Amino acid sequence: MIDLNLKSTFFTVQRSLSHLKDGASIILLGSVASQIGAPGFSTYCAAKAAVRSLARTFSAELAPRNIRVNVISPGIIDTPVFESVGVPHNEIPHMQKSFIEKTPLARMGRPEEIGTVATFLASAESSFIVGEEINVDGGLLGIKK
Repeated sequence: MIDLNLKSTFFTVQRSLSHLKDGASIILLGSVASQIGAPGFSTYCAAKAAVRSLARTFSAELAPRNIRVNVISPGIIDTPVFESVGVPHNEIPHMQKSFIEKTPLARMGRPEEIGTVATFLASAESSFIVGEEINVDGGLLGIKK
């Protein structure tokens, strides 16, 4: 989890800097899991929290080049994420149901809903947004259900 979610992010940004023009936008992928503490996912949650920290640090370091670094932190999105982190197949529906029940919009998000936020952050329309995290979570973190 640390290699996949933290080290890969750090080294990708580090290696890409010489290829980025001043004024570029870097978008990192976090997770609302970094803010809620999920039993059984300690390293995943910690790695995603570290990604959020990297965004703040990279933002400070890259400000002289006007390179903006931001984080998108999805909630439950209709992807095979649980399979990729090793959740047993028979437990996946229960986990999805649990997240959906806690989400005020009472559904999973769609991948394209993450894409529209990424498009915004990559555009000039977000030129004064730097070092921020946008939660795309159907209200999971912001609204008590």
